[in-house]
Amino acid sequence: MDSIHKTARVAGVLYLVTVVTGIFSLIYVPSRIDAHGDATMTAAHILTFESLFRLAIAAGAMGYAAFLILPLALYKLLSSVSRDAAVLMVAFAVDAY
Repeated sequence: MDSIHKTARVAGVLYLVTVVTGIFSLIYVPSRIDAHGDATMTAAHILTFESLFRLAIAAGAMGYAAFLILPLALYKLLSSVSRDAAVLMVAFAVDAY
C-alpha cells in the first residue's frame, strides 16, 4: 500500500510542476514581454527582460518533461484498476504531444 501512496504523490507533484511551470511560461512571461502588434517593442522587451525570458524557456522545458513523465506515473498507479484504460491513457497522452 505504501508504494501506491508514493506513486500517487509523485503523480501529484508532476501535475503541480506541469501546472505551475505552464502558468509561468505560457501566461505570466508573455504578458510581461509581448507588445501586441509591435514586433520591435517585443524584441526590446525580450532584451530588457532577458533573464525572465530565459527562465520561461527553462520552466517550459521542465513542464514539458514533467508532462511526458506524468502518464507513466499514472499508468503505474492505475494499471491495477484497468490495464486497458491505463494503456489507452498513455496512448492519448503521447498522441497529444
